[in-house]
Amino acid sequence: MQVTNFNSLFWNVRGLNRGAKRYMVCCYSKEEHCTVVALQETKLQSISASCTKELTGFQQPGFITTDAIALAGGHVLIWDEAFWLPLASHIGTHALMAKLEQIRTKQKLVFISVYGPPRHAGHRAFFAELGALLIDPTARYIIGGDFNVTRFSFEKRNCRGLLADSALFSQLISDSELNNLPLKGLDFTWSNNQASLRLARLDRVLLSLPTSILIPLATVIGGERRLSDHNALILRAGISSNLGVCWFRLENWWLNKVSFRGIIQAAWSELFSSVSAASVWIERWKKLRRTLKQWALINKRENNARKRYLEADIHKLNIKASTQELSTDEFLNLHACKKELDDFYDNEVVYWRQRAKLRWMKEGDQNSRFYHQWASLKKKQNWIHQIHINAGIISSSNDIARAFRTFYIQLLVMQGAGGKASTSFESLIQVSRIDNAWRGGKAGTLAVLSLGSSI
Repeated sequence: MQVTNFNSLFWNVRGLNRGAKRYMVCCYSKEEHCTVVALQETKLQSISASCTKELTGFQQPGFITTDAIALAGGHVLIWDEAFWLPLASHIGTHALMAKLEQIRTKQKLVFISVYGPPRHAGHRAFFAELGALLIDPTARYIIGGDFNVTRFSFEKRNCRGLLADSALFSQLISDSELNNLPLKGLDFTWSNNQASLRLARLDRVLLSLPTSILIPLATVIGGERRLSDHNALILRAGISSNLGVCWFRLENWWLNKVSFRGIIQAAWSELFSSVSAASVWIERWKKLRRTLKQWALINKRENNARKRYLEADIHKLNIKASTQELSTDEFLNLHACKKELDDFYDNEVVYWRQRAKLRWMKEGDQNSRFYHQWASLKKKQNWIHQIHINAGIISSSNDIARAFRTFYIQLLVMQGAGGKASTSFESLIQVSRIDNAWRGGKAGTLAVLSLGSSI
């Protein structure tokens, strides 16, 4: 059986201490339907399971990590355990390795996330560590991340010292029979983001021969440098068709739009001819929902078109900067485009923050669930489940109703005959409630009704 389509994200994020960066990583992961996410230079001294959920949106994340030292370094490899079953893992100095099995197809792949040393002195030990992990020629390896080294002179511009160990790197790729996947859309993956631009291809994805046979159409797409000086690399093993149901809800990013208030006023002030005020309110609400859905769809299309234009403009300027110096106007235009693009991504941060499960539960669904639990508890406490009479215990609702009816008929007949009831009402009917403790989110109350000998 062939492997199910999956995507993976490799990115040197240059720190994840800001919430906006963490949500942008989640945005990348969700947009590309990634099931494996490898992040280098997290600069986090510890990473918890809740942090990996925030970074990826996975409901069942598995991960291995190395912590940062004094806000430097840090490395994490995360996978979705709803899609992958972990078989083995290894934490090294410069590499994290996880052997995973696809739950659906039972195919096994080995993901290796690398974060190479930034200086020449550590490259030999790095290559030796990586070579020791690639000992099985039949294993399906996927190696990706920041190698901090280039292979050829055309992979750098205005950079020094990145070719010192290129021969060793190329020898490792050749000996391990690795396929260096070409990068679509980009020539370089790192930039110093300065006027005197320096560029290099430090990040890449390598596949072993068995992996290339398993996913022959695999491609690597380079994202723009938005929140880091490194491009995010997305390994696409196929085309995902993960579509969901579109429900109506008020989106927080709508509040950032100037036209939002005007749309509401125009839709709500429209006249409706109806008999009652309630019907008018319902019609206005339906009209408002339809208008907001259409308005949001148009805004999203316009935003996506504008983002594509800005990304193309930035890409064009980056390509030009890789061959010649940019003029002052072009350099200012590049930064203006990046600033406008950041505004669009701020709205995407708001969009994904609202969809983060923990945040969504805290702001919405948790309150609704809490209310319904207490309403159900009150109903259960007031419900009579069974009664005790002389004949024994009755639990059927029809029998309980018949017993009550018989009792009150006899009581009224006795009072109508001018006589007194032989016993007081309190002695005839005793209702005691035995409140059960809250167990496992369920509450129940057993109401016991004791009827006297008059029945």
